Amino acid sequence: MDEEILLNRQKDDINVPGISEQADAEQKKYIVTYNKTDDTELIYFFLPSCEDCSKAEKALAELPSVIKLEHRGRIIYSNIKIVKLNAGEEENLAQLKARFEYLNVPTEDQQVPIVFLGNTWFSGSESIQSNLKTAILNGQGIGTVKILMSESQVSDTGVLNFLSVFLTGLLNGINPCSLSMLIFFLSVLVANENIKLFPAGMSFIIGKFLAFVLLGTLFYQLFLKVNINWFQTVSKIILVCIGIALIILNIRDYFAAKGEKYNKILLQLPERLRKFDHSLIKAVSAISDNKVFIPVCFILGVLIAAGEFLCTGQIYLATIVLMLRKNPYPDFNVLFSFILYGIAFILPLFIITVLLSKGRAVFEVSETVREKMPLIKLFNALFFLIFIILVIVVF
Repeated sequence: MDEEILLNRQKDDINVPGISEQADAEQKKYIVTYNKTDDTELIYFFLPSCEDCSKAEKALAELPSVIKLEHRGRIIYSNIKIVKLNAGEEENLAQLKARFEYLNVPTEDQQVPIVFLGNTWFSGSESIQSNLKTAILNGQGIGTVKILMSESQVSDTGVLNFLSVFLTGLLNGINPCSLSMLIFFLSVLVANENIKLFPAGMSFIIGKFLAFVLLGTLFYQLFLKVNINWFQTVSKIILVCIGIALIILNIRDYFAAKGEKYNKILLQLPERLRKFDHSLIKAVSAISDNKVFIPVCFILGVLIAAGEFLCTGQIYLATIVLMLRKNPYPDFNVLFSFILYGIAFILPLFIITVLLSKGRAVFEVSETVREKMPLIKLFNALFFLIFIILVIVVF
């Protein structure tokens, strides 16, 4: 028999005398089940809309259903069984993370597509195409091994960079589209002595927060479930083109804001939508009963957030795409990231609400936002430059 290949091998072969048993004391937080059989079992984790997964599946499709090989001094005919698991499903994700931790899979290999062959793994389409068949011929996949967590949770080696998510949300939160609409809303309320400014402003902000969290999870799930093989390639081209366009437009807006030519700024709410939002705010501000007004402000915040998405959604969608690539699993980390993003997004709005409720003049706050607009546009352009680089390098 040829010399055994030990690609990415991290542990000795699992030789268990019984049909199944608990892992040893050192690995007691895992349940490792081993079934003695002459079959070769491949555990393949994938995601829909994954170009690399499509390449890996072609390699799997080329494998024979039965293979003749030598195993422990005897010739056997081994049936090749491929178990395909969508890593986007919660139960499969738990299995994947358990294997990552139990087998000490390096962080750079923790991705899809990935094939587990016994206690060996092949990560990425190139590794699968190049090495999988040879490993099967060497008998590395004889028998079936199932690894699950028992007592503890899997350590999240693929944790999202929460700081970058927070900073991106903060950058989007100082978007003039968002700030100007809040300032207009509060300026209308200032004239109404029957309305308490702070509760109304907070209700409006919470409505925007929940709307953005819901929109984020909705788009994340939508992108995750798109089952089109060419989606990733096409989306990469589209994202780069959109990113370049937004860099150019933000730089153009920077010079327009620098020269105080605010009517020349392109990346802002369309005039008709802006006028509609203003009329909606004025209609709501006419309500004098606080018990009715506060809940209505919440609904108004949701509606305004949905309308603002044309302006503030550019950075948000870019963040979702990067999150999907970095952590393509609908787990707690993803939900927490959207909540964290939403908190960062509303933080500038909260500060403005506090300032105005403490007696600061609306004009003073509005003037500060206007003065900082060139800098905001410049930061937006820089963000999309970094975004394009990440799309090209990471995708």
